Amino acid sequence: MRRVSRLAFVVVLVASISVPMVAPVVAQEAGNSSSTATPAPASNSSGAASNYTIQGLRQLGTHPAGAPDSMRPEGDAGAWWLRHVPAALGVSEGAEDARRYVTPNTVVRRNQVYLGSFRGWESEDEKVRVHVVTWRVEEETENGTTVEKQLTDVQEKTVTASLAGGTYDEARIDLPPAYDGEKYVTLWLEGERDRTQWVFRLNSNAATASVPANSQGDLVMFGFVSIFLPFLGTAVGAVVLDRYLLKSAGRGPGVSVLEYGFLGFAALFMGGFVFYNGLIETLAKRPELLGILGGLFVGALAIWAFSDRGEEALFLQFRAAEADMAPDGSGTWHLANRVHTVVERSDGRKVVPRDGWVPFLARAWPFSDAAPLLEFDATNPGARRVTAPKDDLLPEDADDDEGLWSRVRTRFPGDEQEDEYDVIYLVDPTAEHVVDYSEETFRLGLPDLVEWPEDEEEFVAGRFPVPSVAVGKILAGLAFVGVAYLAVTYVTTNTTLGALAAAVALGTLVVTPDAGKANVSLAPAHFDAVVGNMVQVMEGYAERADAETFQRKYHQSEAKRRAQRQRDLERKDVNTFREVVDRLAPDEDGMGGGAERVARNRRDGRTDDADEEEAHA
Repeated sequence: MRRVSRLAFVVVLVASISVPMVAPVVAQEAGNSSSTATPAPASNSSGAASNYTIQGLRQLGTHPAGAPDSMRPEGDAGAWWLRHVPAALGVSEGAEDARRYVTPNTVVRRNQVYLGSFRGWESEDEKVRVHVVTWRVEEETENGTTVEKQLTDVQEKTVTASLAGGTYDEARIDLPPAYDGEKYVTLWLEGERDRTQWVFRLNSNAATASVPANSQGDLVMFGFVSIFLPFLGTAVGAVVLDRYLLKSAGRGPGVSVLEYGFLGFAALFMGGFVFYNGLIETLAKRPELLGILGGLFVGALAIWAFSDRGEEALFLQFRAAEADMAPDGSGTWHLANRVHTVVERSDGRKVVPRDGWVPFLARAWPFSDAAPLLEFDATNPGARRVTAPKDDLLPEDADDDEGLWSRVRTRFPGDEQEDEYDVIYLVDPTAEHVVDYSEETFRLGLPDLVEWPEDEEEFVAGRFPVPSVAVGKILAGLAFVGVAYLAVTYVTTNTTLGALAAAVALGTLVVTPDAGKANVSLAPAHFDAVVGNMVQVMEGYAERADAETFQRKYHQSEAKRRAQRQRDLERKDVNTFREVVDRLAPDEDGMGGGAERVARNRRDGRTDDADEEEAHA
């Protein structure tokens, strides 16, 4: 339910953002030019090809030395020039800061150019008549050389433009649209053709065409029919296809949301800056493609939303051959481990997928199953499973629903809240690999189109082998590539995209999914008890080692305490001895300290008992 809500949120978000962004462009404004330059009403006429020559229409006007190719001189210090606005992302029609000079090699993508002039600071306003001729050239090939034969599709137009004096000013010149292919345009000022003529090419971008809408309701209906309905249909179809693909693939490519964002940003950058003209022209001709692209984007996000996260499985192997064990059972066990993400498919089988778009395509490839299935060694099932006893041997209160006797004894589920791994598998200690794993991928190779005979009886004249060619496969492959090219070219009106689709179709014929594998030899069923006993023994050794450590530390502490007590007693005896010596030591007149005190007491009238007590003290 959580995944469905996430997908619904994504669909609503993309739809709410994409529909306003792809609102069609309304009719181009005719008066978007400088405030001092107003194009005059134009008069259209069909110019006869006989009135012009190819050489005359290709002739360029006078170009001042060191000036841009578009400059034409006017008087002593003035000039005329011609500029255009490129069709690029974020560039609006008539933007003055985006205007570029027109050169003979320039391909103008909009239906207007801008005639500019500066005739001096004291010049007055001026109206000029501008002649515009669009034409094509009919070419023929003679002796391997392309020769221009004659002019075709010649159209002439005269425009009156107003230019302000005393400043730099530009006026907009509208051109006849060229949506049906590239045309040449020759433009000059009336009466000054030899000096002011410009020549360039015109190939109108389809995005500059106006939308046939007469009201806001027509505009809304255009967006609903041409964009929203294709988006909705593609999104629903992509979600249904995702559910089908995930049945065999197990899960999506396993990439993060940041990678989705990076791919989206890269697509926007390439489409908005590198291939903008071709892409915007394709979308202008087929606005339904924008809704289809939005639906495919929702489908890509749906794969991420519906993908199963899987479980982190730890495959643990005790290497018995590398164990360093002592006769008393103590020693070191060497462990080998592998960690894989295991996903359960809808058919109940477990898959060990690899992250990435290429592995995902290999798993989701039609008519094949390249997913690395988790296979447990089944050569000796009894070593891996405990046979269930008969019902009459089970206790009456036994709960058979717990699957005690049918579960694999070497699989231990983890606690989602506390454990790092969701499940732990114990692998056979004698197995060569912890997990015999190979990734799913593609391999290049042509299908079997030619078969050579092996029996000499099939040889021609008994000596010459004649191969058998699979003509049906070859014709079917060519038809598949051709249909892909024609279908994509028709839908997108872009031959480059059609060629890309044909290349992808051809690539699908020469690649084959290479199935992966994930084989595991589980430990015997009683090995969990062995591991448990070993852990208990290790814990016992650890406890015994801890007890010996604590006992050693106690004896060390007790010895330190007794040694300190002995040192304190010795220090006290030494101090007492020094005090006795100091009292009994003779003074300078040769009398001992005790005799002196007796004599002093007698002089003071004290008794002999007092003297004896003091002397004793």
